[in-house]
Amino acid sequence: MIIIGLTGGIGSGKTTISNHLKKMNFPVFDSDLEVKKIYIKKDPSLIRIIKKIDKNGLSIKKNKINKKVLGQIVFSSPKKLKLLELTIYKKLNTARMKFIKKNKNMKKKLVVLDTPLLFEKKLNKICDYTILAFAPKKIRTKRVMKRPNMNKDRLNKIIQRQMPEAKKRKLSNFVVHTYLGKWYSKKELKQIIGKILKQHKP
Repeated sequence: MIIIGLTGGIGSGKTTISNHLKKMNFPVFDSDLEVKKIYIKKDPSLIRIIKKIDKNGLSIKKNKINKKVLGQIVFSSPKKLKLLELTIYKKLNTARMKFIKKNKNMKKKLVVLDTPLLFEKKLNKICDYTILAFAPKKIRTKRVMKRPNMNKDRLNKIIQRQMPEAKKRKLSNFVVHTYLGKWYSKKELKQIIGKILKQHKP
């Protein structure tokens, strides 16, 4: 089974590429969606960590997590952010490995790991190929600033945690340019997938 790692900086158009791949009937492990599920499930171990991070209990009421408040708390403290991430990434890794195992058992030819921090977390090591969704910083910033609860300070903190785009481009096997129109990125993506499948023909 071919494992493709899909990544891209915030606002890079990675979600659009991911959706194209789903329409092509390839199973996609959506890391962002899985993280949302972890919060919704309100796992007891996650609740304990949040209570440890937020001793004033501002981000959690009756075991209901307020992600906006929690985000404000952890983004102002690298130590608290790391503690939360360790818990989340451990659960995310378990879900990812289940996804891979399930699709291997189903004899799927190709699966995609949609992962924002693919290179930062060295998850590219379990991938056969990596694809980078790319757009210039100016365009990415314009896209992200339209999102609810986003401001320049928060955006800058997120970008600082991500690997520079130039380095990601060097590490990636393929690049999809997402700022030239959806039709163009879709065409590029189809060509890339075609090349990959051709290399793995029996």
